[in-house]
Amino acid sequence: MRQLQLFTSSELAKMRDRTKRRNYSEAGEEFRREHERHRAWGLAQRHAARLRYLRNLDRDRPSDRPTASGAPASPREASPELPADQQRRAEAADPIVNRDADPASREVSA
Repeated sequence: MRQLQLFTSSELAKMRDRTKRRNYSEAGEEFRREHERHRAWGLAQRHAARLRYLRNLDRDRPSDRPTASGAPASPREASPELPADQQRRAEAADPIVNRDADPASREVSA
């Protein structure tokens, strides 16, 4: 277990005066500032790319909103390229598909 501190390590790093270091150099400090700026830029780029990707997924995903014909979009119609095992699970969970799957199960025995 770590020793309790008044400030976190990141807070201490912000408060530290880098010019007091024995191996301080202005060129090194300039590189550090430029590198930090470039890393922040890259992070913003990756974050924006992730948001674009997720928005495109939402736009391409079928929804419960009615289609042009007025009927709600069916997830089975939107993604017919499901692997066979996932297709079977989707059909097993869909009561409309199950009702038509086995005509003998619909007969009522007296």
